[in-house]
Amino acid sequence: MKMIKLMTPILFVLFAVPALAQNYPEVSSSTTHINFANRYGSPLFPGQVGEAKVTLSIARGPVTFKQISPLCIPKPGAPGEYAAECDDVKMDKGCTGTWQTGDQCTITFSIVADGDDNRCDVTGPNPAYSDGCEGIIQIKVPNSPNIIRINYSYQWADPAPQIRVTPARLSFPETSVSTDEPPTMTSEILNPGNVPLNISSIAITSGTAFAIESMDCPNPLPAQQSCDVTVSFTPTKVGPNNGTIRISDNSGNPNAPKNIYLIGTGMKP
Repeated sequence: MKMIKLMTPILFVLFAVPALAQNYPEVSSSTTHINFANRYGSPLFPGQVGEAKVTLSIARGPVTFKQISPLCIPKPGAPGEYAAECDDVKMDKGCTGTWQTGDQCTITFSIVADGDDNRCDVTGPNPAYSDGCEGIIQIKVPNSPNIIRINYSYQWADPAPQIRVTPARLSFPETSVSTDEPPTMTSEILNPGNVPLNISSIAITSGTAFAIESMDCPNPLPAQQSCDVTVSFTPTKVGPNNGTIRISDNSGNPNAPKNIYLIGTGMKP
């Protein structure tokens, strides 16, 4: 009878070897939303340039940015809505070059308002969104799956004449009805628009205690220019004396102020 020799089994243990971590460059932005506006923070008129700055921080470098145009994606909207002016978004060379861990650089994005942007007018007949046109700027971080996404908004301003009055109410100090030196106050009329403002008249329509002492308003009032109207107060009676200055112009904003309200109190001599 043959003897069978049993062999001691050999166990093979497989150990999982962790994959080497990928040290991708990591970059973050100082903001995730920018708004293009003019230097007054107002919507852009045709031909005006809106700028916004974004700072990039290098959490892990090195990373090399080349001068490329950002990828701009229109924000989806309802059928027929105009979502973004992607063709007009530009970026400067502020982050072109190689950056190390801990470095920062700043990109200036810009957009130029042009004629087809009237669909971004929030006061117009067909506004795309309540805050104007919207879009997404995407910047690919080289050698990394990291993508920087920045939402942007932009408003277009109707190039119609505009008017702004500051202040629209002049409250005079208490004054004697027998005064020989009536106090004066001044209101500024500003044309914040992009086209001339035609002013046909500036006149006191009520209140015999008030008089226009001086006025340097040309007709038309050029865009982005202002003029002053100075009014004096000579009380005609003891107690409240009220009046109104009416401004007649061709501004397109139905809510624009058309009156300067005059308030004063007459005192006994």
